[in-house]
Formats: sequence, C-alpha cells, structure tokens
Amino acid sequence: MKRIEDNFKDYKECYEKNFKQRRELGMFDSPYSINIVPGVSGVIVVMGYSELAKKSIEELKQKNSSIKVIQLNNRLDIKKLD
Repeated sequence: MKRIEDNFKDYKECYEKNFKQRRELGMFDSPYSINIVPGVSGVIVVMGYSELAKKSIEELKQKNSSIKVIQLNNRLDIKKLD
C-alpha cells in the first residue's frame, strides 16, 4: 500500500490513460466515468478448496502480517478487513 501512496499520481495517470483507451476501443457499453482518489486499499482475494485456501492465507500472513486477505466463499465478508 505504501508503494501506491508514494506513487499515487503515476498510478492515477496510468489508470486514467488505460481507461480512456478502453473507452475509445468500445469496451464499455455506456459512457462510464471514473474518479480516482487517494486512500486506496489493496486486498488479496483467495479462492479454492477450503483447506488449500486457508493454507495459502496463512502463508501470506506469515510473510507480511499487514496483508489484507479475504477468502472467497460465494460471498465477501469485508468485516474481516478490520
């Protein structure tokens, strides 16, 4: 997350350019607009068989306890991010 915060302007400009190119290529059915603001929070979503997913989540958290991970179980529980 620090990488995004430290380089926010660059990420924003890159995403806006990518969005503009996709719109010009007709990849959107309607005229979407975007508003990119600071305060982005990254989350890793893990899916797969329950025990394998749990093992992967534990391995990620051991590498870096600040990583936010959600296991996909046909729904996302954002309360687990706290």
